[in-house]
Amino acid sequence: MTEERFAQIYDELQRANCTCDMSAFLSVLPDHELQTVFEVFLDQYGQELAAGALECSDWLCGTLIINGNQSSIYFLWAAVHVMRTEMERRKAASDLPGGGPAS
Repeated sequence: MTEERFAQIYDELQRANCTCDMSAFLSVLPDHELQTVFEVFLDQYGQELAAGALECSDWLCGTLIINGNQSSIYFLWAAVHVMRTEMERRKAASDLPGGGPAS
């Protein structure tokens, strides 16, 4: 996937008003693009969590509360969740009798 194509997908997901808009957009991506974007977003989510924890965090009753990078963290979490759901939907459809690309 080119950097330009990734930027196009990223921008489209950022413009989405809700996770259902993200889902509608992701549903038309080819499997290989969805998998690539998922891996990059998951990696970026981890980086944003770490940066947010370094920027502003506290321990409260044994739980780490991250207060930095919240908008990026929430956006990436939502996108990763929608991507994972779409990949699971595709897998379930391909596991059905007569499903999958070979049919």
